[in-house]
Amino acid sequence: MLCYWLPLIVWMGLIFWLSSQPQPIDLPSSWQENLVGKAGHVIGYAGLGLLWARMLATRCSASTRQTLMWALLLTVFYAVSDEFHQSFVPGRNGTPLDVLIDAASAGLGLWLWHRRSNH
Repeated sequence: MLCYWLPLIVWMGLIFWLSSQPQPIDLPSSWQENLVGKAGHVIGYAGLGLLWARMLATRCSASTRQTLMWALLLTVFYAVSDEFHQSFVPGRNGTPLDVLIDAASAGLGLWLWHRRSNH
């Protein structure tokens, strides 16, 4: 059981830690920094969706559809809570756009997981 929960908890901790890092307020962001930041969202939340699906698929007797739905909902809930958390970090802000990127990233990760598990 630990082999399913531990990676999930560590991944969520990593996302939390990364979003806790303050950013300088007075420095304008370049497009490269924005691209790297958004890529971080894609990797982070696609990975989180995959880890939720992996844990739920092995620990619950739900259908694949239910597993995917719950994995997506739990990942989006975490994204919303993390964006709220970021609103308290100096130089950071939580945005609905980032939640949408996180949700789409989770959807991508879950779609890939579903394709792989069906082959």
